[in-house]
Amino acid sequence: MALEIDPRNAKAYNNRGYCFYLLEDFYKSLENYNIALEINPQFVNCYLNRFVVHYYLRKYKEAINDCNKILLIEPYNVGAYMNRGIALVELNEFQAALTNYNKAISIDADNPNFYNNRAWLFIKIDYYPRALEDFKKAAQIYIENDNVQGYQKMLKQIQLISQ
Repeated sequence: MALEIDPRNAKAYNNRGYCFYLLEDFYKSLENYNIALEINPQFVNCYLNRFVVHYYLRKYKEAINDCNKILLIEPYNVGAYMNRGIALVELNEFQAALTNYNKAISIDADNPNFYNNRAWLFIKIDYYPRALEDFKKAAQIYIENDNVQGYQKMLKQIQLISQ
C-alpha cells in the first residue's frame, strides 16, 4: 500500500526487504534493499540490513562493501566497524578484522559483545592471553550491567581458556 501511494519510498522498500529476510527469501530481500538504496544512498540502516543478508549468503566482500559505504556516511558507526570485522574474519583477514574491532571498542568501550568478538579472533590466531583479557573485560561489563546470563557465558569461556 505504501509503495502504491509513494513508489519512491525508500523506507517502505527497506521494510519490505526486511519482511523477505524474515521469510528467508534472501534474494527478494536484497532486491528491495537495493531499490531502497537507489532511492536513498544515505540510508544507513538499509546498508546494515543488506549487510546481514550478504553475510548470510556468504557474500563477505559485498557485506564489507556495505560497511564501507556506511562509514563514508557515518565515520563513527560502531556497528559498521564490528560487522566489517566479522566479515573480514570469514575471509581470514585477521589483522584487518582486529583493526576494525579495535576501532569499535575505541568508540564504544562499554559494549561487551565487542570484547567477546575480539576474544574469539584472538583464539583463532592462537593468542590466548589476550582472548582471556577480553573475555574478562566482557564479563566485567556484563556484571556491571546486571546481565547475569552474559556474565555466565563469559565465565564459561574464561574457564575453558584457563584449563
